[in-house]
Amino acid sequence: MQKKNLLSAMECVISLLIAGGACAVAQTRPNSPVFKDYKPAGPTKIIEQSDATYQMWQGFMLTQKANAGDVLAQHELGIRYFVGRGFKADTLKAGYWIQKAAGRNLIPAQYNLAILQYNGWGVAWNPFDAFRNFLYCAEEKTVEADYVLGQFFSDNLVVPRNLDEAYRRVKIAADVGHETAKEVLKEFEKRGYVPKKDSVGNEARETASDTLVTPNVSVLGGMPIFLDFDDDTSHQVEDLTLLREAVRDGSPELRKALGVESPTGDLTLDSVSLRTIELSAEAGSPEALAVLGRLLEKGIQVGADKVAAGVYYIRAIRLGSPRASALLWRLIQEKEFFPLLKSRVGQGDPDAQVVWAGLLALGLDYQVTEAQAIQLLQAAAERNHVQAMIELGLCYYVGRWVPQDVERSLEW
Repeated sequence: MQKKNLLSAMECVISLLIAGGACAVAQTRPNSPVFKDYKPAGPTKIIEQSDATYQMWQGFMLTQKANAGDVLAQHELGIRYFVGRGFKADTLKAGYWIQKAAGRNLIPAQYNLAILQYNGWGVAWNPFDAFRNFLYCAEEKTVEADYVLGQFFSDNLVVPRNLDEAYRRVKIAADVGHETAKEVLKEFEKRGYVPKKDSVGNEARETASDTLVTPNVSVLGGMPIFLDFDDDTSHQVEDLTLLREAVRDGSPELRKALGVESPTGDLTLDSVSLRTIELSAEAGSPEALAVLGRLLEKGIQVGADKVAAGVYYIRAIRLGSPRASALLWRLIQEKEFFPLLKSRVGQGDPDAQVVWAGLLALGLDYQVTEAQAIQLLQAAAERNHVQAMIELGLCYYVGRWVPQDVERSLEW
């Protein structure tokens, strides 16, 4: 009896082993006709490498290649430093690596360097070198550069205004699908601009390129040359352009304050209340600050005050206005500006004191020493000049011209 039970148990074990073997076969052959209902078990969750670890490794390899002279790696490393991908964002390092790549004639690097130069990010602010780099990129068929050049030729800041050339450059970009350029072309038409018949032809492109390069090389090689225009027409167009850009680029709150619903709505200087611009400026709108500075510079709707205009331009620059830098640069090139500024400083004018110190801080003038600049700011701050207090706070916070003292910076 016991033997019979033992044999039965052994048969059960053998049956299980056979079944297990069959299952193993079925797992290797899931389409087996014997096990039609077999469903393989779902895969377990894959363990992925963390993004931070991957970025660190990529950054390490990229840095090695960049230091070894790989121009593509140099440009990529600069971009990563600029946007903070895999590294702590650092505009100075971004500027260094992008500049190295641009120096080896990598077109995307030259385009990006031009952007840095125009805004003063990580490199010295130099809109004239920026223009030269954009021009080179455009001649190398970079359509984004053509679009940017269209802005240069319509601004009348770095180069004399040339609406025909501005239209031609923008149209080149629009014709290959640049969406923003298409919108700008509509603005040209909306404002009644009629291009010359040959302004968009290939032959005209070659001719315009030839005529552009020679004079602009001389302009860009040294101090900028600005042509004088009659005040009764040219600056009015420029001020309208500045105001329209404030509406286009500003916040919805700014447009609402100016009484303009649409970024492309009709706008005139008379349609905008000076008070609304002032309120927007005091609220911290860089666009409104630049507009108000321009109105003060030219005496539009207010008494002309070039020194006060300088204060507003500096404030706009601090808040990120790209146009204010060029406006301030052109203002200080006027032959009567510094005699006026020095006279006002001698009279103890806090606006003048802030402007002169601000010009040194921005690297636009070196007629005063760092110690004198601090004294100017302190004198203005003692008279409760808000911008002077802000500038002093920045000086102590970053250790510019004075020993770094974060606690003291907060007092301002």
